[in-house]
Amino acid sequence: MIMIRGTTAQFKFKLPYSKDELEWIKIKFWQPQNPTFEPITKIYSHCNQSGPNEICVSLTEEESAAFSDKYKGHVQFRAKPKEVGGLVFGCPPQLFTVYPMLDELIIEDPNSVPTEE
Repeated sequence: MIMIRGTTAQFKFKLPYSKDELEWIKIKFWQPQNPTFEPITKIYSHCNQSGPNEICVSLTEEESAAFSDKYKGHVQFRAKPKEVGGLVFGCPPQLFTVYPMLDELIIEDPNSVPTEE
């Protein structure tokens, strides 16, 4: 998994169920070495079905800009199926590379950039 700071970063997870078969989903993003980073949590409503047993969740531009490119990011998934007696399942923490984006490009208003004619 990779992510570029300041972009809408998408993460996919393969599951033993479709999204509709799940009661709830919780996905946590964090960067333990980064003292200024606050963990980000995504839930069921933030996820989209992207394949038969696959979901996709996105971080906003602002959320991905909060990561430092000096450290790896971490993500972990947990969910519970709707079926009676369904067992909560999850995945081990997964590391992803955070690629840099110049801060000037992240905070710059794209409408104020001169266009070539």
